Amino acid sequence: MSKAIQVSTTSRRAMLAGLATLSMTGAVQAMERPDVQLISLCDEFIAVRSQLDTRSQYPIGSQAYLAELEKEESLCWLEIDLLGRISQISAQTIFGIKAKAQVVQIYLPNHIADCEVETEQPEVQVVFSLLQDIATFATEARA
Repeated sequence: MSKAIQVSTTSRRAMLAGLATLSMTGAVQAMERPDVQLISLCDEFIAVRSQLDTRSQYPIGSQAYLAELEKEESLCWLEIDLLGRISQISAQTIFGIKAKAQVVQIYLPNHIADCEVETEQPEVQVVFSLLQDIATFATEARA
C-alpha cells in the first residue's frame, strides 16, 4: 500500500470513529432526556403566547399599531405551527406530560372563548379539571 493511501485510510477511519461517537452521544442524550424536543417546543409556545397576550399600547390605526398587528399575525401562525408540532410528539416522561398539559391549559381557554363555547359547561370543565390533575400529578411526581 502506498503512503498516500495509508494516510487517507487512517484519516477516514478517524473520521468514521468520530461520527460513530457523535451519533452514540446523541443517542445517549436522547435516552437520558427523551422529551427535550417536546419540552423545548412547549417552552417556545408559552413564550409566543405570552407575546400574543401583551396588548398594544399604540393608538389604533397608527403605523406602530399596524406594525404590531402584522407581528401578531406572524406570531399566531407560529403558535399554530408549534401546536401542530407538539401534537405530533408523544410525551415519554412526566416532564413531557406536564409541558403538554401547560400548553393546553394556556391555549384552550382562549380557543374555547373564541369559538363562543361557554367555559362553565360541564364538558368543558371536566377537560380543565383533567388538565389541572395532570399538571398537579406531574409536579408531585417530580418532587
